[in-house]
Amino acid sequence: LQSKNAPRVPPGIVTRTIPPAGNMASVRNGIAGSGGGGGDEENFEDAFEHIPVAAKMDLKCALEECSMALNLFLNNKFSEALELLRPWSKDSMYHALGYSAILVIQAAMTFEQQDIQMGL
Repeated sequence: LQSKNAPRVPPGIVTRTIPPAGNMASVRNGIAGSGGGGGDEENFEDAFEHIPVAAKMDLKCALEECSMALNLFLNNKFSEALELLRPWSKDSMYHALGYSAILVIQAAMTFEQQDIQMGL
């Protein structure tokens, strides 16, 4: 049964209802429990401080990331572009080229001694 305001779901598509926030502590494996002492323990994991990067980079992903970094750079988001390229700058020649090009251009634009040292 669907309400008038609910979007129509095509046949064969399974939907799940998310329980209200008040019931979240007693939810285990998608089934509301009694909250009492069952034998099951809930596992909570801490969020990563930094999202881990993949172990290998294929050509398509490398070109897509470098293209995103170029767009960030052209939109005056230099630090975001550098942050995107930095993790792979030692392993991917595309990332290394983009990273070094941004550093050199930044050094040429600012004439700051620190930027010049980074660009070298």
